[in-house]
Amino acid sequence: MMMYRTGFIGFAIEQLQLPSATSGFHFQARIRGRYKRGRTKHVSRESYVHDYVLSMARKIAQEWDVDEAAAAESAINAVLGKPAKCKDRIFRDLTACGVLSLSSETLHAFIQLRHDQARVERLRFLKEHLYTEPVLLAIEFLERNPESIEIDDLDVHKFFEFANKVQQAERWWAPLMHAWSELAKQTQSTEAVGEAMKILLEAIQRLDFRLTERFELPTTPTLRSPNDLQSDRQRP
Repeated sequence: MMMYRTGFIGFAIEQLQLPSATSGFHFQARIRGRYKRGRTKHVSRESYVHDYVLSMARKIAQEWDVDEAAAAESAINAVLGKPAKCKDRIFRDLTACGVLSLSSETLHAFIQLRHDQARVERLRFLKEHLYTEPVLLAIEFLERNPESIEIDDLDVHKFFEFANKVQQAERWWAPLMHAWSELAKQTQSTEAVGEAMKILLEAIQRLDFRLTERFELPTTPTLRSPNDLQSDRQRP
């Protein structure tokens, strides 16, 4: 603490940690300022001033992510730079200025955190798009493994054949997933097994009625052909 001729009392708060909006991460800070005594006496006036300044700084700092130290510093100084007075008249004309920084450990941990978050978002994107659309999955694989394609040995017919198989798989993808979902809902008891099988047969027949004859699958009474399916839906 330093007393100025103007009546101001200087103070400094060193080795301070302020919480950021990034969970688990803190700013390193040091704050310096000055104030004048108020009319009200206090046993530890400096502690009262420190508590006021720290409360204001913490409130502002936690609104900013840890990689926004410069912006957080400006926001804190914008508030603490304006002369303040205490409603209890313990101090008056209080002004302060803070400097925020990040330790090398904090910066390294934050970079790793952002890397992990980006990886999770990419995995979610792949799950939502690539692995529900086989064509995109194939394109993504070929893009990541260009060395697996030899131009001299390129067999266009095989690629057409592969593409055709993928397109067939796409037609089966969503309906079968829905069928399995319905199966899980219906097979809560032994008695529901028969109903579950009907659901699967109906799904297969909706996809391609010719599969019923090809694999000699039993047909349900109301599902004889695709035309019958359509006419059954139109009946009152």
